Amino acid sequence: MSLLIRNSFNCILNDLKAASGVQELFGIQKVNMEGHRFNVEYVRNILNSEVGNFLYEIHQLQITKKMQLSPQLNPSE
Repeated sequence: MSLLIRNSFNCILNDLKAASGVQELFGIQKVNMEGHRFNVEYVRNILNSEVGNFLYEIHQLQITKKMQLSPQLNPSE
């Protein structure tokens, strides 16, 4: 279970790093997006928010799309 949580956590962080204006959106003054250190409370708030759920859903859709576009990654084909 912890591996699943860690993977989900990393996926959401990657989406956050890719999102433009994330600092302004959440009113965060200083977030180190390049170094892998994040404010724990900030990340916890994101993961518990609707935004976190939304980003996770987007990530799942991206995985599904990649699987559809890359038959060699999909063992069922």
